[in-house]
Amino acid sequence: MGLEIIKFMKFKENIKKILSNDAGFTMMEMIVALAVFSIIIVSMTSITFSIIKAQRKSFALQNSQEVSRYILESMNKEIRMSLINSDSGSGVTVLNITNANSETFDYQFDNSNKRLLRNGQVVSPDNIELTGSFYITKDTFPYQVIVTIVMKVDSTKSKIEQKAEINLQSTISSRL
Repeated sequence: MGLEIIKFMKFKENIKKILSNDAGFTMMEMIVALAVFSIIIVSMTSITFSIIKAQRKSFALQNSQEVSRYILESMNKEIRMSLINSDSGSGVTVLNITNANSETFDYQFDNSNKRLLRNGQVVSPDNIELTGSFYITKDTFPYQVIVTIVMKVDSTKSKIEQKAEINLQSTISSRL
């Protein structure tokens, strides 16, 4: 019986130690954990915003490239298969051509309104600003006309991260 009492007393002491043990976090440990957690959350938020900003810039650049590529390719195709009526010159804003159907019309860079016109009709969409000029070279022998188109395309988005600027140049030799 004496041995059982000793075992019971030791068991009772162990229970008291377990119950009285202050096994928790101190205030300092909580503050340090909260600070580390806050730093991680703030840096992840910053990275997320940077990625979103870069994605918007990428979309604006992609849109400007698609629009400018379409305009330039359309002009190239039409100029290549047309007779160039404009005189030689550099920095010309109006190009007069006669196409294969004997239709005469002008391509004009309206640099003040930042638009491209074809026979007075706006060709460029509203979401971009387009400025540029034509450089026309006419050789007499063999007769060959070379037209160089220089364009600057800007997106008209209101936010700076959505703006895109592209400079393009294309040289076309008339086949007529």
